[in-house]
Amino acid sequence: MQNSGTSLDAVPYNHALEPELSVNKQNLAKLLSSLLQGSSLATSNVWVHTSEKHKWRAKNLFVKLSEAQVIENFAPRMYWGTISYADKDLLWLNVADAKNIAIPLKLFREQFLEQYSINKASDLIGANIILFAKCLTNKDKSRNFLQLWSNDLQYMHLALIHK
Repeated sequence: MQNSGTSLDAVPYNHALEPELSVNKQNLAKLLSSLLQGSSLATSNVWVHTSEKHKWRAKNLFVKLSEAQVIENFAPRMYWGTISYADKDLLWLNVADAKNIAIPLKLFREQFLEQYSINKASDLIGANIILFAKCLTNKDKSRNFLQLWSNDLQYMHLALIHK
């Protein structure tokens, strides 16, 4: 059974200082699908609420995996894109189109494998993913890592390619 992840609220951008009138709840699966289909969401001015306290302009929140960079204050972003492959021990997901970016799985590996019914590394080839994470780097700044927010799978959605 695949988790559709946490839901986010998208509020249309309003130039006036009026109350926010409409809220559309979208889960991570729908957001990922929209982004992969080339929607303008990643460049839009809509408000996206990641919690009751936190809201972001979509254009400041959504980042393609291959464009992930460390941010000065380590603020999280919603990273999305395609996985090229996983290592044989299923400890890392490697990002398509970027050899220097990876997603570590070690801290939630067993739950991840069970939740998405993954049996071998090849199950992850070409999978699409969206995750709320912070971007970190290694000591010599040669590789970036996307650390899942709170190591909690509710902040991730994976869409496997069935062969």
